[in-house]
Amino acid sequence: MESVWSLCVGALFACWLAGSVVNQFRLGSWRKVTAHDRFMLLPRWTFFAPNPGRTDPHLVFRDCRDCAPGPWREIGWAPPNRWLWWLWNPGRYPRKAVSDLAAAVMTGAAAATGSDARLATLSPAYIALLQCVMAQPGAVSGGLRQFALVHSRTFAAQRPLQVAFVSEWHRVEP
Repeated sequence: MESVWSLCVGALFACWLAGSVVNQFRLGSWRKVTAHDRFMLLPRWTFFAPNPGRTDPHLVFRDCRDCAPGPWREIGWAPPNRWLWWLWNPGRYPRKAVSDLAAAVMTGAAAATGSDARLATLSPAYIALLQCVMAQPGAVSGGLRQFALVHSRTFAAQRPLQVAFVSEWHRVEP
């Protein structure tokens, strides 16, 4: 019985790998399959994209206390001195994770329409960003918290920001 389960799980992962490989190519017939991928389990990697990203995503959040939304605060992982990034850059991995998760949430939000609009909030990318936001200090138990994805073209202090996605309000649990 155990070997049957191992075979089934192995076949599932083999199909997932094959689907992930096929998803890297923009095949017209494959789009019918990805249209049903509500949880975005088939990734698309663009390491050397023909259209590289020209903006940087930023994760911001705010709390709502007494029915009054507070100011937006950015979650930052960059060391204070950019000249040290070549030597010490602990924020590189979280920034990359936010970048990948933001792209997945944006793709899911663009694909979700009408009655499926709330399905984007069930995607693993949305839940991972929500977990990151909820782990930030300063939340009041029973209050509400909301996050947004904004894009900028630079890391300068005075940079123009473009709002790309705003989440729903989520209750902060103790």
